[in-house]
Amino acid sequence: MIIMRQPTVQKRPRRRHRVPFPLTDTAELFEGGEILREFDSDVAVVLWKSYKNVMLWAGAHHEDRAGLFATGAGERRRAEIRATSAEAAIEQPLQELAALLDAPGEADAVMIAGACRALSAWAAARNASASALLFMQAAALTSPADADAACSVGRMARNRAEYARAETWFRQAIVAARAAENWTAYTQAYVGLGKVFTHRGALPSARRALVLAYRTATRHHLRELRGWALSDLGIVSIQAGRWADACACIRNALTIYGPAHPLSANLVHDVAYGWIKEGWFAPAVRLLAKVGPRLSDRLVRVHVSSSLARASGGAGDGTQFNAAVAELRDLSTDPALAALMPDAWLDVAHGAASLGRWDSAEQAAAAALRLAENQAQARVRFEAEATLASIRGDRVAATLRGASAIRVPNAVSELASELAGLLDETADAHLVGASAV
Repeated sequence: MIIMRQPTVQKRPRRRHRVPFPLTDTAELFEGGEILREFDSDVAVVLWKSYKNVMLWAGAHHEDRAGLFATGAGERRRAEIRATSAEAAIEQPLQELAALLDAPGEADAVMIAGACRALSAWAAARNASASALLFMQAAALTSPADADAACSVGRMARNRAEYARAETWFRQAIVAARAAENWTAYTQAYVGLGKVFTHRGALPSARRALVLAYRTATRHHLRELRGWALSDLGIVSIQAGRWADACACIRNALTIYGPAHPLSANLVHDVAYGWIKEGWFAPAVRLLAKVGPRLSDRLVRVHVSSSLARASGGAGDGTQFNAAVAELRDLSTDPALAALMPDAWLDVAHGAASLGRWDSAEQAAAAALRLAENQAQARVRFEAEATLASIRGDRVAATLRGASAIRVPNAVSELASELAGLLDETADAHLVGASAV
């Protein structure tokens, strides 16, 4: 009798998600040089040394850590801290990182990461974005399984237009969040990755990332994150010219947020700016004029006022243009907003040229060029040079005018009316600027 052996069914091994090690390099000549550049006080050296110590510790194998630092290094560091003019808010984190030098082989990664997070938050509050990024990056490297820290690094890098670094850290966050089944961080990381692709103009990749974020948020009942994904899907659809999809995503996002939610103001501005790029100025003016007076965040007010200046110029509304420019002049005195002003004055130049105010257009374009050169903003400098040459060349600038004659699609007009109605319903609501993932 022949006994037939049953074939063995082998389980397919679970695929492991591998990503390259996240980028940590900077444009500085030596690692951490941004800290010394952003802080010129004596505390800058202590901050830089502390950062370097953490990076060395995080990059070493566990068995090699015990001998990383010389005997007495911790006490010497504490003496340096006492000798500086360190603020009370960072003295404790610096002391905790000094303790790392005493016994690096027994150091607590959670404590080190917490100290780095505190220093990152302190630097961010002082508009030292590069230093804030470096300390958050140190926290993430200290705790590789912390998806929230990796996601924060990606967000900070993206806000500094360091898109290659941002992408690697969002991918690191995705892997860590999946392993820990942290679906909030998982969704946030995919939303952040979608934003990076959108900034790069890789719209199909952005859409795939955002659809995955939306599905994950829906599956795990993360209502607000579902709204974030829908908002960005709407922006991607606007840039791709898919207006039916854009209108559906934006309506659903506002249904989730509610018109008084902080993120609704950002969404309305992003929608209006997409219309400006298409030459649909009238509906953009209608929305921006309603949302602008309710904003308390000065950074968002710069974006809204500059967009309103460009849109009102294209729509031929000189009164609204004057009001937007006056608002920008007031905001331009704030040093914290200096990085935004080159783009803002370039928008004013476009709006003034559309109105035929050639002197004002030339002055605004010259201001944008001067500020862009001072701040090494190459893209704005090139655009300002081209705009200035067009204005000075023949004072016709047909490419800057005439866009107001473009027919506005019915779907856009309907959406503008719907959004304006929602904003009217909450006229007394206090909207503030906020930043999504």
